[in-house]
Amino acid sequence: MNNKRKAEAYLATLSFALVIVRPSLIYGPDRPKSLREKQMFDRVARLPLLGRRFASSQPLPVDTVARAIVRAARDKSAARGLAC
Repeated sequence: MNNKRKAEAYLATLSFALVIVRPSLIYGPDRPKSLREKQMFDRVARLPLLGRRFASSQPLPVDTVARAIVRAARDKSAARGLAC
């Protein structure tokens, strides 16, 4: 993760528009393992002590992430409100 942050910091110094998307777990029908991970995430998120830690990082369907990225690429103002 440290190298990823370094790469993002470097890209931010360049002179072009940049949107960094850091979704949590991405799941979809073409990735059966991700569906199992989402189910486990959902179970843990319901636990009283651990659930609060997971509240800000919900699993996202791959099509939701893809739409958000395309929207940000097409519309610079959309990138400001991108929460993915």
